[in-house]
Amino acid sequence: MDEAHDDPLLVLDRARILAGGAVGEALTAKGGAARLTLVGNVRPLYRLLARDATLESGQALLAGVPLGSAVMSGVAGLALSDPPLPPDWTPERYLTESARLLGLREPEVRREVEAAVSRFELAPWVRRRFADSYPPVKRVVLLAHATLGSPRVLCAETPLAGLDPTSGAYVDVALERAASGRRLFTSVTSATGTERTLVERADWVVVTQGGRVVREGTPDVALSPSSRYAATVTRSADAFLAALAERGVRATPADVAPSLLGFVPRNAAEVRRVLVELPAGASPDEIVRAAHRADAPLVELRPV
Repeated sequence: MDEAHDDPLLVLDRARILAGGAVGEALTAKGGAARLTLVGNVRPLYRLLARDATLESGQALLAGVPLGSAVMSGVAGLALSDPPLPPDWTPERYLTESARLLGLREPEVRREVEAAVSRFELAPWVRRRFADSYPPVKRVVLLAHATLGSPRVLCAETPLAGLDPTSGAYVDVALERAASGRRLFTSVTSATGTERTLVERADWVVVTQGGRVVREGTPDVALSPSSRYAATVTRSADAFLAALAERGVRATPADVAPSLLGFVPRNAAEVRRVLVELPAGASPDEIVRAAHRADAPLVELRPV
């Protein structure tokens, strides 16, 4: 295996991220060789990459490097999803200032910017203000920005989200150019429409729902519908079972060792794990709603 691929692209081990004043659920996932795609709302992970969030507990690694330092250390280049851009700036100025922030000398800055403009075919837009630019062009500029300094991992947050087929194809070509010769860590809002291509081209897919990892694996495994889930609550288990039954969801109690939860529950005797069988057409959201109605903190929800 290539040395750059010795480490899994992503390792999350009970990672809890503090973002926007709230601590998220514990995330656990591991995998990815050259391309990994996250499905769902995974903004906290990208905020951690941008150092706009902190890791409260657990471990979060990108290609063997802590997510919080991957961009600053030069391991990763980051293209966030539609961040605010100075309206009076041009792509040329944005790329130039970005290159300078990398600590490059002026001759290197000019070479980096000229190479990026050429590689991403930005010449028609390079001196046009962002205020007068189209959203797909801005996304391409952000991808070009993420390649400055030649990072070995490209991190792109929902690069194809909300685009029509023509715009999506335009940005997708740029994404492939940006990913050439480096590993790709990207995300989609859903595995449908224009974004599905990023899921199908990945070698590892991590699916999230309600802030939790619910499935991971190769695309065919991660996208296959599952009807059986393991769910663990830390209290109000009987009310949780009753709420599931009201929704026509079958649930069977199962053994759980509180010591394996990753934290010390207030009352270990109230911790209950159940195996849930969803009826045809139902989604895991039914389990989340049942836990909410029963006031039962849900600390595990994963397919089995």
